[in-house]
Parts: sequence; C-alpha cells; structure tokens
Amino acid sequence: MWSPERESNIFDGGAPYYRCYKCRDGRYVALGAIEGQFWERFLELCGLEGEEVLRLRGDRAKWPELCARLEEIFLTRDSSEWCALTDGSDACLSLVLDFDEASRDPHAVAREAYVQLAGVVQPAPAPRFGRTPGGVGLPSPFVGEHTREILGGWGFFAAEIEDLESQGVVRHEDGGDSPQSRGPLG
Repeated sequence: MWSPERESNIFDGGAPYYRCYKCRDGRYVALGAIEGQFWERFLELCGLEGEEVLRLRGDRAKWPELCARLEEIFLTRDSSEWCALTDGSDACLSLVLDFDEASRDPHAVAREAYVQLAGVVQPAPAPRFGRTPGGVGLPSPFVGEHTREILGGWGFFAAEIEDLESQGVVRHEDGGDSPQSRGPLG
C-alpha cells in the first residue's frame, strides 16, 4: 500500500484528508480527518456535504482531484474563519502555527513544551519521564565556538587552523551571550 512517490500516501500529503491547505489570508490550516467520521464532520461543519467529489476520499485515483478541489475551497475563507467553523469539534482542523506562535500557544504553555535558555526559546526535552526528567543544561554553542577544539581533535595543527581561519574557510568565535550569535538551534 506504500508508494515511493512523494505526496502519494496518506501521511505524506497525498491524502486530501491529511494535509495542509492555504487559505485566503495566506495562512495555512492542517486537516487531519483520517477516520471517516471525522471527515464527515468536517464536510458537515463546512457546508461541503453536498459536494459529491469529496465523497470519493477512499479512491486513491481521485486524490489529486479532491486535493485540487479542497485547495480551491480553502482559498475562499481566511484561516481564522475555517478554524472558527470547526473549533471544538471532531473535524480535525487546526491553524498551522509558526515557531513563535507555537511557543505561546495555551496548550504548549500549559504542557511546558518550550523552555528558554540564554534568551532563546526552544523545544523542551521529550519524552518526559517521572523519575528521570530531562532538562536543558547548557545553551547551544555559539557559531564557531568549538572550531579550534574540533579541528585539533581531528589532527589539525594550530598553524593549519589559523590558516583556515585567515582564509575564511572556518570561523572561530569566543562568543557573547546574545541569541543572534548562537547557532541555528538557539
């Protein structure tokens, strides 16, 4: 049942009922109505139960057609409107959040899903165990903070490392404690 082609399977964006859709406001919503009853609820709440093509969700050959139709439909309203239509239901539709929004989401805040270390918000360690809780001990290194140690460990001599630095091939930083000087993971 698995196909190696991209967007041809249920969980890789191929299924019309399990993918993200762009809305009129440029934001995206994620639809995850895998089970039939959730799909039916989604169609009902959005007033789409009369669209016959959307009833063909089980026919993989029709998936591209269904996806194209849903792309058209989602572009008719803003993301907030789609979310308001399905809020509190089993329709399995949610707003796609950017990183900052996700870290401030009430559910993520209540679950302490993000931590702040050295001024940088980052995902909290997961999974969490009751007797051996994980923790974030050190901030991420600065870009280039360990360049000399790493290259030295690989057998480079100090003169070679200095030469690589002067040519701009590698970078060494003593750091500072600003998030801007940290690596991509914060």
